[in-house]
Formats: sequence, structure tokens, C-alpha cells
Amino acid sequence: MTTSKKMKMTFEWVQGLKKYQFGFLGDHVLCIKCGPSIKFHDILTNKVETLHSPTKHSTGLSIHPLEPYFSVTELCNVNPKVYIYKYPQKEENILKNASKLEIQQSIFSHTNYYATVSGIPDFILSIWNFHSCEILCKTNLNGLHLTTFSFCPTDWHYLLGTDHHCAHVWQIETCDQMNSIKCNSMILPEHTVNLGPYYGSHDTKINEDTTGVRHETRFDPNILGSSITGLNESREEEFDDYMDKCVRLNCVSQTWTNSKLVFIGCEGGQLLLFDPISMNLKILLNPASHCQSPKESSLINSEVEIVNRLEGCLTYLLYTTHGLLTGGRDGILRLLILTKTTPTTVNKINPLNKQSDQLSVKVNEASSVKIGENYLFNTEIQNCINLYNFENLIQNDRYHWGKNITSLSISSSYRRIAVSCRLGYLSLFSLHDSLQSTLSPDKEIFTNCDRFVGMGLITSEKSTICVTAGITGIINCWDCKTGELIGSLFLNDTCHCLVISPVLPLAVAGMNSGSIMFIDFTSPTSPRIVNIIRLYRKPLTHIAFDPDGEFLTAVIDNGPSILMSALPTKSFEPIGYVSFIGRVHNLSMIRSKDSSKIFVLLAVSNDTNKTAEAIYQYEIPAEIGSNNEVDYVDNYRKLNEDKINLIKWNFHRPKVGVCYWPSNDVYESTSPLIIAADSQYHALEIFCIDESQKKQHQLHITTEYIYNILQESKNIKFTRISGTNSLLAYSMDGSVQIININETVSLQYSINIHESNSRGIIAAEFCKDLNSLITCGGDGLLARVKIREGAITESKVSSFPSLRSLHEQLTKLQEMKSCEITQNQSHLNANILQKTDVSPILPHQSGTSLSLYDQQISVDADEDTDLEEFSYCKRDTDSNVITWIEFCQLNAEASENLIYGETKTSILNELNEIRNTVNAMVSENESLPEFQRIDRLEFELDVDEQNVILEKTKKEVNQLRKEIKLKDLAKQFTWQAIKSQCWDEMFVKGRCLKAFNLPIKVSNYPLKNITSSEKQLINTVVARMKIIHTTAKERELLSSHLFQSNISKKPSQEQKEEVDEEEEPEQSINRILVGSTAREHGGSIDHGYCQMDLYTRMQKIYQIVLVKNAIYRMKESFNKQFDEVYEKKASHLANIQTKLSRIRKIHTDLQQPHLLKHLTNPKFDPDEEPEQLFIVTDDEITVEKYFSPEKLAEIQSKRLADEERRRKEKLDNWREKGLEEMMGGVLEITKEDELKKDIPKPAFLLTGKPSVNWTEDDKQMYAEYERKVKELNEEREKYKKFLEGDLKKIYNEIDEIKEKFDEELTTLFNKWLHVQVAILQEELKIWRLKWMLLTEEEFLNKEYELKESINELYKKEVQITKNLETAKSILDQIQEETELLSADDKLMEKNLRKEFSDIHGVLYDFIVKAYKKRPKHFLLAPLEKKIDQSGKDTQSSKQLNPYIEKICQSTQSTKQTSLLEESLVELDNDPSHEQQPGCDNALWSRLCAARRRKINKELEIKFATQKLDDITNFIRKRDGDLQSLHKLLEERKCQLNNLIKDYNRNQTDLELQLLIKQGFVEVNINQSTLLHDYNDALLIQREQVEELNKQIIILGESINGFMLKKLELSEMLMRYEDLQTKLGDIRRFKITSEIRKYLQSNDYDSLINTQITNTERTIQMLQENHEKTMAQKLARLRHYEIYQDEKLKKENEKAKKEIEELNVVLHETKFIHEQNHMINNQLNNPQLRHKLLIQHQNIMKKIKEQNKELKILQTELNYLRQQKSNLKL
Repeated sequence: MTTSKKMKMTFEWVQGLKKYQFGFLGDHVLCIKCGPSIKFHDILTNKVETLHSPTKHSTGLSIHPLEPYFSVTELCNVNPKVYIYKYPQKEENILKNASKLEIQQSIFSHTNYYATVSGIPDFILSIWNFHSCEILCKTNLNGLHLTTFSFCPTDWHYLLGTDHHCAHVWQIETCDQMNSIKCNSMILPEHTVNLGPYYGSHDTKINEDTTGVRHETRFDPNILGSSITGLNESREEEFDDYMDKCVRLNCVSQTWTNSKLVFIGCEGGQLLLFDPISMNLKILLNPASHCQSPKESSLINSEVEIVNRLEGCLTYLLYTTHGLLTGGRDGILRLLILTKTTPTTVNKINPLNKQSDQLSVKVNEASSVKIGENYLFNTEIQNCINLYNFENLIQNDRYHWGKNITSLSISSSYRRIAVSCRLGYLSLFSLHDSLQSTLSPDKEIFTNCDRFVGMGLITSEKSTICVTAGITGIINCWDCKTGELIGSLFLNDTCHCLVISPVLPLAVAGMNSGSIMFIDFTSPTSPRIVNIIRLYRKPLTHIAFDPDGEFLTAVIDNGPSILMSALPTKSFEPIGYVSFIGRVHNLSMIRSKDSSKIFVLLAVSNDTNKTAEAIYQYEIPAEIGSNNEVDYVDNYRKLNEDKINLIKWNFHRPKVGVCYWPSNDVYESTSPLIIAADSQYHALEIFCIDESQKKQHQLHITTEYIYNILQESKNIKFTRISGTNSLLAYSMDGSVQIININETVSLQYSINIHESNSRGIIAAEFCKDLNSLITCGGDGLLARVKIREGAITESKVSSFPSLRSLHEQLTKLQEMKSCEITQNQSHLNANILQKTDVSPILPHQSGTSLSLYDQQISVDADEDTDLEEFSYCKRDTDSNVITWIEFCQLNAEASENLIYGETKTSILNELNEIRNTVNAMVSENESLPEFQRIDRLEFELDVDEQNVILEKTKKEVNQLRKEIKLKDLAKQFTWQAIKSQCWDEMFVKGRCLKAFNLPIKVSNYPLKNITSSEKQLINTVVARMKIIHTTAKERELLSSHLFQSNISKKPSQEQKEEVDEEEEPEQSINRILVGSTAREHGGSIDHGYCQMDLYTRMQKIYQIVLVKNAIYRMKESFNKQFDEVYEKKASHLANIQTKLSRIRKIHTDLQQPHLLKHLTNPKFDPDEEPEQLFIVTDDEITVEKYFSPEKLAEIQSKRLADEERRRKEKLDNWREKGLEEMMGGVLEITKEDELKKDIPKPAFLLTGKPSVNWTEDDKQMYAEYERKVKELNEEREKYKKFLEGDLKKIYNEIDEIKEKFDEELTTLFNKWLHVQVAILQEELKIWRLKWMLLTEEEFLNKEYELKESINELYKKEVQITKNLETAKSILDQIQEETELLSADDKLMEKNLRKEFSDIHGVLYDFIVKAYKKRPKHFLLAPLEKKIDQSGKDTQSSKQLNPYIEKICQSTQSTKQTSLLEESLVELDNDPSHEQQPGCDNALWSRLCAARRRKINKELEIKFATQKLDDITNFIRKRDGDLQSLHKLLEERKCQLNNLIKDYNRNQTDLELQLLIKQGFVEVNINQSTLLHDYNDALLIQREQVEELNKQIIILGESINGFMLKKLELSEMLMRYEDLQTKLGDIRRFKITSEIRKYLQSNDYDSLINTQITNTERTIQMLQENHEKTMAQKLARLRHYEIYQDEKLKKENEKAKKEIEELNVVLHETKFIHEQNHMINNQLNNPQLRHKLLIQHQNIMKKIKEQNKELKILQTELNYLRQQKSNLKL
């Protein structure tokens, strides 16, 4: 194992234009992104350079609009970076920490600034200075996904971005090194907005559903929606965006004008003009508008399509001096000419703005903004010109996507424009001063913009071509030396793979329709399809050639592998197929050393795994191609698995990149080695299969060798480099690894070429010289890389043998005709392509057979490719077009029918006869007795097949039974849940009672048991309420006693009795204030609050608990009454049932069975007795009941047992026999039974004896018989009348029972109505209390929001104040610097005469004039020259760049300084000074130096002044923001105060529920109003008013007592005043210390004399000491004055002498110097100038020394003066 080396590589050429990223560097260098590489194409010299990206991750390209800078941005990576380069030096600067995971967009400004927009997870907009790689400022985007984004070209402080809902404007404000950014947003219009100014959408919610919306009333407080929903303001805006159902405009492009306006193009063809400063918007074009402007029909000339068809044609916009360039999917480059109409007076627009969390941006009302608004409103589209129309190079009008304009770029001089189309053609145009006609391309560059699916090389002795295939079905031919496109072919279908024949100029493509196409490349400029075969009905994803090019194999996932001939002489006929199961990952073919066998290898897995789990291997004999396939295939063309040795092996661990490698065994027919990569351990594994393993049929294949040398093994692929012992490995990370396989396996080199993405490298192959590698990848890059020579050496063994009949195959291939299929073959631009003189290619061995990447590719799933609306011909995807396998099956069946037709018919007839015979035998067997029957299985001819069918049927039945059981289980679970919640948990089951004859139904109240927690809560609330009421009563009694005691200390006996009566008052309840009738129905709340006392939250919650308990008690009370009535109905029903049985008996006795049908049997129905719902009767079952055979046998046995038991009972039943013989079978004889019996007739009547033959006895017997019959009929008639009367009586009794019960039920119904009203009234109280609690919570939420908002505003205030202080300090510093610069500038003007004091007269005037001369437009001219330096061929001097002038005015000082240097050089080289006499070169140089200093100083002043203005504007804006913030803060505080007031008002202004008498009308309410306005009404409690009147009466009676007390108080006050006066007199009498001494001393005079004597002595001593001290100090002061005066006089005299001498020397030197200046020759004398310089230096030194001495002397003098003043003090 060896370490890998990074191979040195050089890109010889690159191709690709995926994502269509390109632009101009300057005016003639085109920068194109080709995958991870950047290609620089010089248009003038056709020189091409390549720069490879420093990263392997997916990147994006951005180009500076003016300067030669470009950036490569990592789009997705951990901490992605941005690489900034300058062309042509290609110096690299890196911008770090731009994002955490993703960068969505990055753009350059027209100056030195760069912007990045990060994605997940941070979403941050960052502004950079890309020269210093420093970030200036950044802001949070709150998850925005921007669709368009750009800098303002004339002012980089403005940026505009759009998403799918809003347009966002970011403004950057700078103050020296301090920067800030803020955002202003506006909602985009709807897609059907009318033309003209946009005033905002006011009908966004018209179409919303208003059902179920609660309408506000006057009782609702004014609360914002954010407080109700609980969302803050930022989340509320997001919620509003989510709820916005309007279809907004989708912005896809934007371009700025030179007046800071923006044209915005939309997907639907709408064109907008937007002012980002005033946030005004105007719609110029809208195909979807409901009403079109009458001007719209006139702005399009007759040669151009109507503007209404511009949908999708404004994908790219570009603003120029000629107008607006547009391009889109129709392939037409248009010029929209703009015009400015007459000014119109418009009102100020107030669009629907969306402010971000930053401070709002004020609309500038300056005149410039007003001019911009007028320009906005007056801009119209005058005309539209089609400049260029891309032709549909695909010769089929149905594929319009081929000419779509995909990108547009313009040079910095605006004289060249580059436009790309969908097919990858890049057209360059020149723009002139006048652009009123069509354009023609100056140059076209052909490249590839498609995603590659395959690549291969066709090599000959003279040349080599590279063939690539794109997903869209375009086949391209590239010259391997130059990389130019030499031929193309469109396959009319999605392509999935491409392989190249190793020996023939032939390519094979696998299509989405399952077809395989053979393409002849004998002539690379015009490839042609020579054969198409439909193999599958699914996409063909894998194809492989055998190394000799004789066979190829095609395979799809979970489909057969088809072996085909790859020779033109055999018309590429399929040979056979092999079936297998699994998803295909790799397909490989190799020949044995003796070429007798071809080994085929398929690596497969299940449908979900992405790595191979098993391999299929089979061997194909080489002789199968010599018309011997009959020995190996059956009639259905399926290969015999035994003859091809089909084996399946399983891997222990999943593998990737499985392929063959030639075996080193000496035997020529041994199996090759298998190479695979372990994706988990980055190991290369080699497998060896011998014959013993094949015979043992092992399930797993064992690894022989393992090499841990791979750097990346995820989705890696291996291919052998032809003619070498090296293995080429390429993977999804974009790297290519070269592995040497000899005696040891080692990784030689590793190359990073492509980007690391989900596809990586699609294919890679070495050229014939083995020094160049050509690769193509999923990033759209096709590149040829040159590596170090000798890196790969050829093997001594020849690579592959060539075909014997190679010339014959070539001839046959050239003779084959092209497929004549309509709309199938389309040559792309074959006439204009170069390299038409390429000679016919001779065959050469190709190094590898290539196929599509592992993943199946679908067009819609490609996230990296811009594929738009391309559909393909469905000629092969139709169901009526059969595949080759289906065709073989039909042919096999037809041939079998021809050969075996008669035999088949005879066999079918015999089978029918046997079937009939067996059926007859079965029928006969079923008719036999059971003991003679034989088993049905005995008649089965094929028992095994029958068992298989039975097992299959049983399996299906079990599966169906299992599904039914699961469904039943789900239904049972649902039933159990419903039953548990609605029945089992109910303490009182819900039921109803119905009247017998009235339409009345009364239901009870279903109740659940009160849980322990609910009971505990109720008990807690009741206990607390008892305590509250008790304390309230005690407090009331205490206050009343105190009040009475204050009135009168001795209350009368009557008052005591009244107090005792008040202690136990009769509780009279006011039903009106209670608000319900619950107390009358058992729902009294003894310890509840009054409605007028519910102020706090806990009071309301307690009241809700008590009201719920009262409702429960009312329901319980009513349920008891309901149960009593229910029991009564049950007894009534039992009584009615008894009577009905009697009625049935009577009707039976009366022989009236028809009347029984009309009898109704009253009983409880399911509503009254819900238990019946749980009983399922047979009548409810609508399906036939299924009995299993076991159940049927059990039923049959029970039936036979019952029959046997009854039969035995009938044989020996002595009880019935005895009863029949003794009593006629009846135990009791009733009258009804006797009346039913008829009188027996006499015997002669029964014999039919004639009456003439009757005897007397017969006549008597007949008379007796008639008498008995008459009596019996009379008895029967009496009994009938009795039964009829009894029947009426029973009916009357039943009716009475029903009427009685109906009366009781009516009473219960009335009771239910009152109870229901009371319950609803209490529930209304609960809902009202809940509403009050919810309103209180909303108030609290709003208060929290306002406080949070105030805190945020305070934080912003602190930040703004801090920024403002910093800005003011910077302002002071800059202002001081500006003043110093202005002073220096004035001093330079004054010193001009001194500098040129030797110049006089005309020459001096010339010097002054030249000194004041300045370069005209010195900031603009050099930049224009720089931009147009490559456009020397242009005849016009007109500047076409619309932004250049304003850009130059706003460029930075460093840039202007560099530009000024160029202008000053031109000014210094002015030849006019040569014509002026006396102005020599030395004088001109002095003048130029002085002028340059003056101009530089002026430029510094200008920059300082500009910087000062910027800082002043910044401070002014911050002051304005601070004022706005203060106003907003005051508003928030005011809102908070008002909210607190509203909260208190809402809490105290209670809403009461009053119970008003029925029929009482208070006010008349209009029909238009819902409720009456009670604002002028006042609700007063009557009891409180009466109590107040009683107190007033008591207080009136006690007025007399108060008057007496008042008199007594006035008397006492008078006495108090007298005492105070006396006390004051006493206090005013003073006793001093002298008085005290006088009073205390016996000899006061002597004491005073002693004190006087002592005081005089003390004063005299102090005076003497003071005089001595002053004399000493005066003596010292005189001494100091004399000494210092002498010293100062000496020093001053010495200094004066030195100054006089220096003045003399100075005047002499100055005179000599002036005299010397008069002579020019003396000026050039270096010795004199040297002496003067030395003298000047000496003088300056002396002056400095004297200054120091003077300062020292002044310091000493000041010190002495200070001491002198101290002494005087």
C-alpha cells in the first residue's frame, strides 16, 4: 500500500455552460463557467485560458459590471467561502464566514462592494468590501428566499430583492467606519392588476369565506388580532402572508435605470417600473390584466407579435441608452423603446407597505425624488423591436425549448452583448449608437449546456473525436485536440446511457422509451442513426460492449438482460436474453484469454438499496455469434441457464463499482477476477472465482484481497485503462483515482476535476497517448486534462485483438441506410459547424465501455438543470409497439401452432371427453348412499396441481379473512370507544318518553359520575365561599355596630331590637338580578357571588364551578321525576298488555281473526329503551348467514337428536293417553268450550232417512234436537253480546290509561321546558363568564406585547443614541481636519507669489494662469478611456454605458486619486509652455509640482467635505430616527395606558343577565340593529338605594347632637387660644448669661474689672510679636528684589546684543540671497546654495535655543512674582 499523490494536471480545453453563468471582463474577454472551471475567451484574439476552482463543492459565478473582477462562490458547504479574483493576474482574495451552510446569491456592485445572501439556517444579507475582505454590515432576512437581487448601479447604498410575495429595498447608511442597514418592503400586486400606477391591493380578502365569522358588537373591546391569536407582530406578518390567497406576480428579472428606478420583469409577461426610494410602482405591461390600455395596441408595430403574448419573454432584462433589452423562452431578443409623456398630476401613492423590524424609511420629499416620481408616472413604452430571433436548430417545430434565451450579459462599455440559448449556443452582438434595426451575431460559440449521461472516444490514426450524450437526447461530437463542436444529432427522446464500440465508429444509446439506437460516426460532422430496436417498455439504463466489439448487452432494473450482436453485418440482431430480479448498479463484460468465452457480470440489489448486494454471472461462448445460437436458446429466445452457467453470488457487505479484471492464471478459459469497492471502509476488494466454488453453489462470495487505498468509495466506478495494468476510478466527489494493479495494488495518483454533487463524474477515459484524460460530469463540465508524461505506462501484453473482418464491417456500416423515421433524426446546425474536412475515421480500440450513472435519471427530478417544457415524440412508448421479447414470444407461439396444431386439437378434445366422463362419475357418486361414496379426491387426475390450487385458494381466503378480521377489529374498537364514552361512563343513561296519543317526547339528561377531582374542587370552592360570606357578614355587622356607636353611645332598646332583627334577616331573592329561574328547580347557589360582584378572575372561576354544580343538581332533580314517570309507563304498558291479551281472546272467541291485524301492541321503542340497540335480531341481518362445514354438521346432529327424542316420546306417553280417555284431553271445562260444542244430530238424520219414513220417536227426537239447537243459539248470542260489551269496556280502560299517562307526560314536559330554560340561562352565564375570562387574557396578552415592544424600542433608542454620539465625535474630528485643510489651501494660494518671487511680468501671468488650470472631467475621462480601450474600432465617441457618469461621481477617493494621476500627467505634458518665452523646463517643473500640490489639496478638501456631508446626513437621519422612535415610544406608552384603562373599565363594567317578565317590552329596537344602545342607561340595585335612604334618615336625626358638640368645640377652642397667648408671653421673657452671672455673683463689679485687665495684656503681647515678624519678612523681600533686578538686567542686555547681531547677519544674508536670485547663473551654483542652507540651519538652531531660554526666564519671573505677592499677603 502506497500513499496517493496529487497529479499535476493542465486543462487543455473545457466545455460546458450548465446554469448559463457567463459575463464580460472588460469589453472583449468573455468569462464562462464550465462546471468547477472558469474559461476566459478573448473575443479579439480567440485566446482561451482556464482557471480551475479551488474548491470541489458546487459553485456559482459572479462578475463585476465594470472592473475585471469575478467571484467563485461555494453554494453549499460547511462555512462556505467566496473567492474573489482579478483578471488577468488571478490574484485570490477569500471572503470567509459568509454563511453557515448555504449561500443563495452573491453579486458585485459597480464599485468596491459585494453582497452575499445566505440560506439555511441563518438567512443573512451581508455587505462586503471585497478589496479588504471585510464585512461592512449585515441584516437578518427572516427566512426569505429571494428570486431576484441586485445593487443600484449609481448608488451602492441601495439594494433591491424580490421574493414570491414582496419587494424588499435595503438602504445602507455609512458614517466613517460605522455602517447600518435597514429594510423597507412592499407587497407585490396581483397577477391581474390593471395598467398604470399601483395604489396597493385593497380587496385581498373579498373572496374569502365569511361563514362562521363572529361579528363584533359594541360589547367587544378594541383588541388587535395579534393579541387574540397570541402571535407577535413579526409572526403576524408571516401569518398574513400565509393567509394571503391572492396570486401575486412572480418576479424573475430586474434592471436599474440611471435615475434609481427599477424595471422588474415577471414570469407572466408583466413589466413593472418601481421607485425604491418613494416605494411607488407602475405597471407598464400585463397580459393578464382585465382591462388593457388603448395605448397598448399602438405600441407594437405590425412586424412584432402582440404584447399580450409576452408571457415568459421577460426572463432577462437589460437597461441601455437605446431602451430596454428583453429575452425569454420564445427566443426573441427585443428592444422596448421608452418614452416620457407629458407630466400629469397624480395623487401621492400609498402602496400596501410591509415594514420590517427595522425602523421605517421615510419618503424623501426633496425635489430630486419628486422628479423621479414624475419620471416614474410619465414613463410609457413607445415601441417594441425584434432585434434577433434564435432559430430552432432542431428541425422540428414542436421542440420550442431549443431556442429559449437562457442568459444575457453585456460588456462594461455597453458595446457588446452576449446571449445564450437552451441548446448551448452563445451569440455575441455589437451595439451601435443607433439601434433601430435587427442585429446579426458577430461571433457564435458552441458548447454544451445539457447534463451528460454518457461519453466515449472514437480514435483513429489521424484524429480522435469525443462523443457525448445529454439527458435531452442531443448527441455531440467534439474534436479531442481543440475541444470544438464538429457535429450534433437530436434523438427525439430522453437519453439515459451511451456506449462506444471498441472497434467501430459506432455509438449505442439507451432511450427513455426502452429502445436502443445505433449511431454511425463514420462522418463526425453528420452522424446518423442506422438502426433502432425496441427492447423494453421501461427506460434502458445500462449497455456494455465486449472488448472485441462483437457483442453487447443491454439491461434494465428488474428486467431481462438481452445479448445482441454488435456487428453491422448481422444488423445488430438480438441473440437471446436472461431473466433476473433486482436493481442494476453495474454491468461489465470481458473475454477470456483464448477469446473462447465472454463473461457477463451484473451487480444488483433490491429496489431500495443504493449499493450492490449480489452479482449475476454467466458465460457466453464466442461461437454463439456464428449462427449457433440455436443450441443455446429456446424458441422464446431465452438463453439456457445451464449452458451459460448462470450463477448468483451474494456479498457479505454491500459493494459499489463492481467490474471485471483479467485473470493472471495460465489457463486461458478461467474466470476473470472481480473488483469491487467497500463503501463503508474505503477498501478495494478483489474476488477470485474458481471452478470448485461454481460446483459447490456457494451462496456468498469470499474476498481474496483487500486494499485500503481508496480516498472515496461512495458511488465509485471502475474501468480499466486499455493496454495498461491501471484501473481508473471515479466517484461522486469529482475526483479521479488511478490505481496500479500488478503484483501489488497501489494508488498512484488522485485528481480533482469535477464538483462534488449527487452525480459526480459520469464518465472518464484516457486518450491514445495515455497523457490526456477526458472526463464529463454531472456539473456539466467536459474537459481534457493533460497529466504528467510517463504517469501511466503501457502493458507488454496487447490490449485486445481486432476483428478479422474489420474492413468488411466498416464497409457494411457505411452502406447501411439511415432510419427513415419521421421526426427522429435532426442535425443541429450542420452547415455552420467548422471542421468539415475531417477525414473518415479508421477504427481503433476504445479503452472502456461507458454507461449512465447509477441513479435512474428523470427529467423532472433534475435539480441542477434548467429544463423547460420539453416533450418528446411517443412513437416508441405507445402500447401497440411491441418489444423484441414480445415479438419473439409471438413468433414462438405461431411456430408452435403451425407444427403442433392438429396434435393440440386432438389433445384438447380428449381432455374435454375425460372432463365430461369425470363429471358424470362425480354426479353418480354424489347420488350414492353415504357408505358407498368415495372421496372426491379420487376423481382428481392431477392431485399435485389440485393441491397447489387448494393451497393458493386457502392462502387467499386466509388473507381475505385476515383483512376482514382487521376491519372488524377496527369497527369493534370504534364501537367499544363509543360505547364506553356514551354508555358505560354514563351514570344516567340517555332515554326519552313518548306520549301515546300526543306528539310529545320528553328526554332525560344523561349524566356522568362526578369524579373525585371534581368533587374535591366543588367542596373546596364551597368551603372558600362559605368563609368569604361569613367574613363578609361579620365585617358588615362590625361596621354597622361601629356606625351605630358613633351616632349614639347609648342606643335605645328599640334600636337593639332592630339590630337583632337585622342579624337574621329574611332572605328575599331578587329573581331579576339573579338572572335565572334555577332556584325554583333545585339549582340554587347559596354561597355564590352576585352578578354585580364578579370582578376578579378567581371570582369568575369559582362562579363557573358553582353554576356547573347547580346545573348538575337541576338535571339530577329532573331525572328523578323522569324516572317516576318512566316506571309508571312501564306499569301502564304491562296492564295494557294484559288487556290486549284478553282482547285477542275475545276476538278469537267471536271468530274475528281479521281484526287482530289492526291491534297495535304498545311497547318501548329504542328511543325509550336504548338497551334494545345492543340486541341484534335476525330481521336486521341482510346477508345470508354463513355456516362452516363443522357448524352445519353440528346443527344436523342436533336436529336428528331432537327428532329422535320426539319420536320416542310419542311411542310411550301414558299421561296424554289417560287425559284423553278420561277428560277428553282437558283438565278444566269452561262455558266457552261448551258453547263451542254443537248438538249431536240423531242417527236417522245422519243416515239420511226421508221424513216420510220417520216414526214418532224420530219426530220427538227431532223436535228435541231443534229445541236444544235453539237454546244453544240463544246462549251463544247472549255470550257474544257479553263479549262485545267486555271488549268495549277493555278498550275504554286502555284509552283511559293512555289519556292519564299523556296528562302526566304533559305535566313532565312543561316541567322539562322550565328546567331547560333554567339550564340554558345558567349555561349562558357560564359562556358569558368564559368570554369575560378570554377577554381578560387577551388584554393581558396585549399588555405583554406592548411592554415587549417598549423594551425593544428602548434598546433601539440606546443603540441609536450610541451611534449618534459616535457619529458626532467623528463629525467633530472630520470637521477639524476639513478646517485645517482649508487653511492650508488658502495658505498655498497666498504663498504662490513668494514661491515665484523671481518671476515678473507676462511670464508671471502665464504662471498664474497655468497654476489655475484644471483638467476637464478629470474623473470621468480616464475611466471612459479605460472602458473603451479595447473598442478602438468604434467610430462614434458616444458613451453607451448609461451609468458611467454617475458612477464616476460617486467613486471613492482612492479610485479618484488613481484616475487623477492619469489626468495630471496629460496636463503636465501640455506643450503650450514651450512657446512661452522665459519658461524653461526647471520653471515648468516647479509650476507642475506646485499645481499638483494644489490640486491634491483641493481633492483632499473635496473628499473631506463629501465625507463631512455624508456624516452630517447620517447624523440628521439618526436624529430623525430618534425622533420617530420617541414618537413611537410615546404612542406605545399611550397605548399601554389606554389598554390599562380599557382593562379596568372592562373588569368593572360588568355585563349582567336580567330576568324580565314575559311580554314586557322595554325599548323599541330597529330591525337594522341587533341590540339597543344602553350607553345613556344606568343600572342601580334597589336594595342598596333603600339602605342608603335609611342611613340618610338616621344621619338627619343625629344633626342636633352634632350641633351641640360643635358649640362645645368652639368654647374649648376659645379657651385654648387664651392659654396659648399666656404661654407665648412667658416664652418671650429672656434671661441672658450676664443676667445669670449678675444673679449668681456677690461682687459683680470686681469680676468685670479683672476680665478687662487680662484682655488688655493679651492684646499688647500679640502686637509686639506681629511687628517683629513683619520686620523680618520685609528685610528678606528687599534683598530678593535687589538681587533679581540685577540678574534680569544683565540677561536682557546680553539677549539684546545677540538679537542685534543676529538681525544684522540675517539682513545681510537676505540681501545677498536676493541679489543672487537676480542672476540665473548663480542660482545653479551648488556651493552658494549649500552655504546658504548651512547658515539657515545654524540660524534656526540658535532661534530654537533662544526660545527655550526665554521660556525658562519667563517661568522664573512668574515664580518670583508669585512669591512676592505671597510675602505681601
